[in-house]
Amino acid sequence: MKNVIAVVFATFCANCLFAQSKRAEMLDTSILDKINRQVAIEALQFKKQLINNKTDQERIVFCVDTFVIRHIEAERIKANNTTLSINKTVIGAINAYDALLQDYYNKLGSLLLTIDKADLLTSNNAWINYQKTEIKLIGDLSKDKYSGGGTIQTNIEAELDEKIVMERLDRIFNYYDTVFKNH
Repeated sequence: MKNVIAVVFATFCANCLFAQSKRAEMLDTSILDKINRQVAIEALQFKKQLINNKTDQERIVFCVDTFVIRHIEAERIKANNTTLSINKTVIGAINAYDALLQDYYNKLGSLLLTIDKADLLTSNNAWINYQKTEIKLIGDLSKDKYSGGGTIQTNIEAELDEKIVMERLDRIFNYYDTVFKNH
């Protein structure tokens, strides 16, 4: 019985010491709305700069979309920089980048001849396998025995996962942009 009480007490103490505060909860809608409005204004200014620089329309759309994702992510992290909130924010950004990646993948596919679409599909399947194995490796290397541990490792993992998707998005957009301009 003493062991049970000791375990319960130790668990309670650990939860109190290591638990995230109320700040770990996601941002309330008023803060999110404020961030979204602020980023929308900044995105409009950024778009005007791109237009003034005579950037082509396809690149403007891409640059503004990625600008919005990056800046919403940065502002949400500024508003709540707890480990849990950062992870949720970065995962949200990964999902947004992934949706954009799928859009450009589909746009690129629509411009290719049927025979070349097979190569795009093969490339995409290989990339998905690469992404899965890379994320697994990142997770393995984040284990305490390799990294020193700590909850910060989850933030590092999320950031590295995000970079993988961002790099693929940039590559697919550039492929699309090249084909689109020459189509």
